[in-house]
Amino acid sequence: MVGWRYQPDRDVIELNAYYHLNKQTYYTDSLMHIRREEALFVAIRIDWSARKYLVQMESPKSGARATHEMPFAHSEKRFWEINFYFGGNRPSPQEISIRKGDIEERDWPKTTKA
Repeated sequence: MVGWRYQPDRDVIELNAYYHLNKQTYYTDSLMHIRREEALFVAIRIDWSARKYLVQMESPKSGARATHEMPFAHSEKRFWEINFYFGGNRPSPQEISIRKGDIEERDWPKTTKA
């Protein structure tokens, strides 16, 4: 999943990835920052054969990209899509637009070998 946190001192949104595995939550360090008005494409993939989650982000405006891979050990081929969740107690911009849907296949990087 993708987490975000507004940083009012810099007027940017900080993005990271997080995962729920074995009843624990794992957060990455910051993966990228975008301006409030920037669009962001996010793809979340599951590579069952490599047993990795892959989160990919791209800002078409700045060209910034970030990827993160998270290995998992379970063999269950099931997952749940979690809709948008806003947590935390920091102030955030009052207007945020989110459009969810399938995007055409892009030149997303493939999973890398560990």
